[in-house]
Amino acid sequence: MPVSPGNRRILALIVFVGLCILAGFAEKRVLIPFAESRSPADEVMYWARHVERNPETAASHLRAGLAYANAGQLEEANDAFSQALILDPSYDAAAVGRYGVDVQKGGRDRALAKLDRYARDNPGCGVCWQNLAAEYLRLQKLRAAQSAVQHLLASDLSLDAGMYSVENMEVEALVLAGRVYAARGDRPRAIGYFRDAIEREPGDLRAYILQAKNLLAKQEPGRALIVLDAAEAHASESPRIQREIERLRRRANQVQK
Repeated sequence: MPVSPGNRRILALIVFVGLCILAGFAEKRVLIPFAESRSPADEVMYWARHVERNPETAASHLRAGLAYANAGQLEEANDAFSQALILDPSYDAAAVGRYGVDVQKGGRDRALAKLDRYARDNPGCGVCWQNLAAEYLRLQKLRAAQSAVQHLLASDLSLDAGMYSVENMEVEALVLAGRVYAARGDRPRAIGYFRDAIEREPGDLRAYILQAKNLLAKQEPGRALIVLDAAEAHASESPRIQREIERLRRRANQVQK
């Protein structure tokens, strides 16, 4: 089954579903397990041999699965992740890897159902709930998204922080929670989550932009302008965000008139 370069990259990174397109700009925060410098073909050869030497080690099958996925060998990747889960039924990284492969094979609904079942059996899997909440939000299944995001916030996010190249898993969870509650029309709670994200990571521009948008939706332009001023202090290296700040500032000033 041919895999486009874009899909191959997504598979290799085991991405947060949808890449969280927020506030008019595409997020680039993705989950990157175990970055390596070898070529995809060399990675496959290395980890296939490693599995031969360690057939009963779930981590070896996981790494082989990631290598196969990066090389676009989806069936082999799926088999490797599935074998890792047979050896260790609570292996979160393998469950997420299998989910990513299933999505790329075109079985998004089936993939979502399998990940949902796994997460309910392993409620501490924060990265599972992250993917579920984001996908349910994309599908506008907002009640399911809210349930998933609450499980996400209750999980121990520090468990995943060492595996994935995300600066702060807690901030990611708070931003996603804000998005879910904003979609449900609960602006005050959404604003609270964005505020919490800013407190934990003052340089996270997504949270400022989303908080300002929700304040404007609540007809609170004065508070929105304060948030935008704070965002501007961190946006000097991002002309795109500066333009978004100016657009929202003009909107806030119009509402104040």
